[in-house]
Amino acid sequence: MTFPSRFAAAAVLSILLLVPGAAGAETRSDTVWVYTFDEFLVDINNRVSTATFQFPPEGGQWGEILCYMTIACPGAPGDCDPWDRKAYVRVVTDSEEFEIMRFVTPYDITGGTRPGTCTWVFDLSDYETLLHGEVELKLFIDTWVGSGQGWLITCDFAFLPGISELEPYRITNLWTYDNLLYGKYGDSHENYLEPIAADIGSETVAAHVRTYATGHGFGNTDNAAEFSWKWHEIVADGDVYQDYVWRNDCRYNPCSPQGGTWTYSRNGWCPGDKAHPWIVDISSSITPGEPAILDYNLEPYENICDPDHPDCVDGVTCDTCAWNGRVAPNYMLQTQLIEFRTRSASNTERLLVAGPGPASNNPPMVRVFPCEQGAVHDHEFRAYGPDAFGVNVTCGRVNGGTLDAVLTGAGPGAVYGPHVRGFAVDGTPLPGLSFLAYGTNKYGVNVVAGDIDGDGYDEIVTGAGPGAVFGPHVRGFDYDGGPSVTPVPGVSYFAYGTLKWGVNVASGDLDGDGFDEIITGAGPGAVFGAHVRGWNVDGGPPTSMPGVSYFAYDTPRYGVVVGAGDVDADGLDEIVTAPGPSPAFGAHVRAWDVDGTVVTEVPGYSFFAWPGDVARHGARIFADANLDGSGGDECVVGPGPDPSLESPLNVYTYDPDTELVSLWISLDAFPSGWTHGATVAAGWFE
Repeated sequence: MTFPSRFAAAAVLSILLLVPGAAGAETRSDTVWVYTFDEFLVDINNRVSTATFQFPPEGGQWGEILCYMTIACPGAPGDCDPWDRKAYVRVVTDSEEFEIMRFVTPYDITGGTRPGTCTWVFDLSDYETLLHGEVELKLFIDTWVGSGQGWLITCDFAFLPGISELEPYRITNLWTYDNLLYGKYGDSHENYLEPIAADIGSETVAAHVRTYATGHGFGNTDNAAEFSWKWHEIVADGDVYQDYVWRNDCRYNPCSPQGGTWTYSRNGWCPGDKAHPWIVDISSSITPGEPAILDYNLEPYENICDPDHPDCVDGVTCDTCAWNGRVAPNYMLQTQLIEFRTRSASNTERLLVAGPGPASNNPPMVRVFPCEQGAVHDHEFRAYGPDAFGVNVTCGRVNGGTLDAVLTGAGPGAVYGPHVRGFAVDGTPLPGLSFLAYGTNKYGVNVVAGDIDGDGYDEIVTGAGPGAVFGPHVRGFDYDGGPSVTPVPGVSYFAYGTLKWGVNVASGDLDGDGFDEIITGAGPGAVFGAHVRGWNVDGGPPTSMPGVSYFAYDTPRYGVVVGAGDVDADGLDEIVTAPGPSPAFGAHVRAWDVDGTVVTEVPGYSFFAWPGDVARHGARIFADANLDGSGGDECVVGPGPDPSLESPLNVYTYDPDTELVSLWISLDAFPSGWTHGATVAAGWFE
């Protein structure tokens, strides 16, 4: 794709990432993706490029921040630059640049058994404080070729949700040189590596110095600096930390085979590989709130081949006293101080949300529970005024970031309009998130959340309630952090060729494009089968997904309830279904893989949440939540509107290796006497 970037929530969980060359990369559920440079050509006419991209809002909770960088070759008549070139990506602020990634391009990787493309994974968790909102990135490759030659660069950032105890909250550039001459006679490198008095923040509880140090130039004394084995030192308030930053693993580089001398060990880098930062933990050497004296030292070195060296004699000490006919030994050196504080939002947790079913005497109370067996609710609040017909609940990141809000839709009462509201987990209303989704005063509204336009905020997707005169009208609404709600352009359509019984809705990324799709299930009409459909939005008008139109159950009646989540940990969301509210149908939950235009049942993912003689009238489901922190998304199930059943809530896990579904959590969502089941959801809350 082209600028500007999009970022999107994609359910990607404990998988081998589906990026060429990225085998072995692990991600987790609800990863937020930021797509930046996309097969961007770098050549002699475009060696340095800057562009601004939209990253997640500030304040997200991230377990890791990764970048998947792919380097590929232009197509015929072009080709890759066949030489090893130093390169970097930096974040540009108003006053300075911060290098976050360094790499060296491979020698020729085309033809024969050569890979033609390579991918590297960078851990950028240290740069959380830089990577939010609008971010300007600078891409540089030191290439000198043109005429269709060069490199195609793709950078995809993955924000993996989680809670790290420490927050990287301050970054300070220390020594930053793109060409620090090493061993220059009469102008020592030590003149440029002077001690720095670094101000340490009063909140700092840990710190490390992060350095990219790569040696370049060869053929000089000691074959410096590319092939010279020299020590580096960080000194922090007198404590000395030393390393050689030497790469002796170049011959094991997976970006291979290459042309040239790619197997040779080098000073801090390998051809066709990312540079490894040298990270030194100096936590024990500093005191919060007090300056720390930091110094960087390089092993002393004298280059006899320097043209200014008085002892250099052409043809005697060196072939020539002009760097021996090569490039002057130099270091590309970028050093940063990263400070960490205790993360203030460490109380973020995964929670279950429930609303009572549509009994005529069930008040619209929302309850929130910890993810524990038999848990008692932590929060309870009323979503609407009347004491009848319960409430539909879901969760979504309508404020961006990684934290959810509770979204509600009025229950299906004959006098209750399609009123949608948003709340914080404690019941505090979200400013401006209160609206009627349709021009009617009856039968409530179904509601779900998903990032259907790729802007990093979940949109609100609604389906008309189950009125006998209400068609399957689907609409989309933007909140984007508030304080107002606006319709999503073009997202207003009828999912089926009928004018009755509304429509059930869900949302998930079924095709891995970074945009959530809309999934619809036929409403609960007595003549409507369990018809499931998928709809692409991708920032434009909805279009039907080829092949994603099927019947989830062998019944011609009462429609189907839909959900979506990455239940099998394959990196894509699956469709999850339950029968509609027929008195003849039990709580039969099934999951479905979408592979292009083919829909197949997930092996073993077919179970009854309660025995058929206990629970009829189908089930309510929510599957877009990784509640146990590992594996795939869990499925939260509440009974359908069975008048003889109260309001239990179950949570199920699935093991794709054994193809078994297991009950993890069960609890009673509402008091005894509250019948007609429960609507369910789950999310991350603070």
